[in-house]
Amino acid sequence: DEKVLSKIKSGGAVPLFIKLKYSYTNNSGEVHKVRMVRELLDSGEKVLSRKVGKWQMAIDEKDSVSVFQLLNRNLLAGHYKVRIAAYDWTTKELLAENTLVFTIELK
Repeated sequence: DEKVLSKIKSGGAVPLFIKLKYSYTNNSGEVHKVRMVRELLDSGEKVLSRKVGKWQMAIDEKDSVSVFQLLNRNLLAGHYKVRIAAYDWTTKELLAENTLVFTIELK
Protein backbone atom coordinates (compact mmCIF):
# COMPACT_ATOMS: atom_id res chain seq x y z
CA ASP A 1 0.00 0.00 0.00
CA GLU A 2 1.92 3.03 -1.27
CA LYS A 3 -0.12 5.45 0.85
CA VAL A 4 0.97 3.66 4.01
CA LEU A 5 4.56 3.25 2.79
CA SER A 6 4.86 6.98 2.13
CA LYS A 7 4.29 7.56 5.86
CA ILE A 8 7.25 5.40 6.92
CA LYS A 9 9.88 7.76 8.25
CA SER A 10 13.55 7.46 7.45
CA GLY A 11 16.08 8.07 10.14
CA GLY A 12 14.30 6.03 12.80
CA ALA A 13 16.24 4.18 15.46
CA VAL A 14 15.86 0.46 16.13
CA PRO A 15 13.95 -1.13 17.75
CA LEU A 16 11.27 0.19 15.43
CA PHE A 17 7.85 -0.95 14.33
CA ILE A 18 6.90 -0.19 10.73
CA LYS A 19 3.27 -0.35 9.69
CA LEU A 20 2.53 -2.26 6.50
CA LYS A 21 -0.77 -2.85 4.75
CA TYR A 22 -1.19 -5.55 2.16
CA SER A 23 -4.08 -7.04 0.26
CA TYR A 24 -4.88 -9.88 -2.09
CA THR A 25 -7.80 -10.38 -4.49
CA ASN A 26 -9.01 -13.86 -5.37
CA ASN A 27 -9.28 -13.81 -9.17
CA SER A 28 -9.18 -17.61 -9.49
CA GLY A 29 -12.88 -18.04 -10.31
CA GLU A 30 -13.43 -20.37 -7.35
CA VAL A 31 -13.33 -20.36 -3.56
CA HIS A 32 -9.65 -20.30 -2.70
CA LYS A 33 -7.53 -21.03 0.37
CA VAL A 34 -4.48 -18.79 0.42
CA ARG A 35 -1.40 -19.03 2.61
CA MET A 36 -0.18 -15.49 3.36
CA VAL A 37 3.47 -15.26 4.42
CA ARG A 38 5.34 -12.20 5.74
CA GLU A 39 9.10 -12.56 6.14
CA LEU A 40 11.97 -10.35 7.25
CA LEU A 41 15.13 -11.27 5.30
CA ASP A 42 18.74 -10.16 5.47
CA SER A 43 20.90 -9.31 2.44
CA GLY A 44 21.77 -13.00 1.98
CA GLU A 45 18.06 -13.93 1.81
CA LYS A 46 18.22 -15.59 5.26
CA VAL A 47 14.78 -15.51 6.89
CA LEU A 48 15.04 -13.70 10.23
CA SER A 49 11.35 -13.83 11.09
CA ARG A 50 8.21 -15.28 9.52
CA LYS A 51 4.48 -14.89 10.12
CA VAL A 52 1.96 -17.12 8.33
CA GLY A 53 -1.81 -16.90 8.00
CA LYS A 54 -4.56 -18.78 6.18
CA TRP A 55 -7.19 -16.84 4.24
CA GLN A 56 -10.26 -18.59 2.84
CA MET A 57 -11.56 -16.36 0.08
CA ALA A 58 -14.74 -16.27 -1.96
CA ILE A 59 -14.72 -15.63 -5.71
CA ASP A 60 -13.51 -12.05 -6.42
CA GLU A 61 -13.08 -11.37 -2.70
CA LYS A 62 -10.43 -8.80 -1.77
CA ASP A 63 -8.97 -9.08 1.69
CA SER A 64 -6.41 -6.84 3.36
CA VAL A 65 -4.62 -6.52 6.66
CA SER A 66 -2.49 -3.92 8.39
CA VAL A 67 0.42 -5.23 10.44
CA PHE A 68 3.36 -3.91 12.39
CA GLN A 69 6.74 -5.39 11.47
CA LEU A 70 9.31 -5.20 14.27
CA LEU A 71 12.85 -4.23 13.35
CA ASN A 72 14.81 -5.53 16.33
CA ARG A 73 17.72 -3.86 18.03
CA ASN A 74 19.90 -6.86 17.14
CA LEU A 75 19.79 -6.12 13.38
CA LEU A 76 23.25 -5.23 12.12
CA ALA A 77 23.99 -2.47 9.64
CA GLY A 78 23.07 -3.65 6.15
CA HIS A 79 20.30 -4.22 3.65
CA TYR A 80 17.05 -5.98 4.55
CA LYS A 81 13.67 -6.66 3.04
CA VAL A 82 10.18 -7.50 4.13
CA ARG A 83 8.63 -9.96 1.67
CA ILE A 84 4.88 -10.61 1.58
CA ALA A 85 3.70 -13.53 -0.53
CA ALA A 86 0.42 -15.30 -1.26
CA TYR A 87 0.54 -19.04 -2.00
CA ASP A 88 -2.15 -21.52 -2.99
CA TRP A 89 -2.79 -23.52 0.19
CA THR A 90 -2.96 -26.89 -1.59
CA THR A 91 -0.48 -26.65 -4.48
CA LYS A 92 1.90 -24.17 -2.78
CA GLU A 93 2.02 -22.20 -6.07
CA LEU A 94 3.16 -18.59 -5.64
CA LEU A 95 0.19 -16.35 -6.51
CA ALA A 96 1.57 -12.88 -5.72
CA GLU A 97 4.56 -11.29 -4.01
CA ASN A 98 5.72 -7.84 -2.94
CA THR A 99 8.81 -6.62 -1.12
CA LEU A 100 9.89 -3.59 0.86
CA VAL A 101 13.66 -3.06 0.79
CA PHE A 102 15.42 -0.89 3.40
CA THR A 103 18.84 -0.23 4.90
CA ILE A 104 20.00 -0.02 8.48
CA GLU A 105 22.97 2.30 8.94
CA LEU A 106 25.22 3.11 11.87
CA LYS A 107 25.15 6.76 12.88
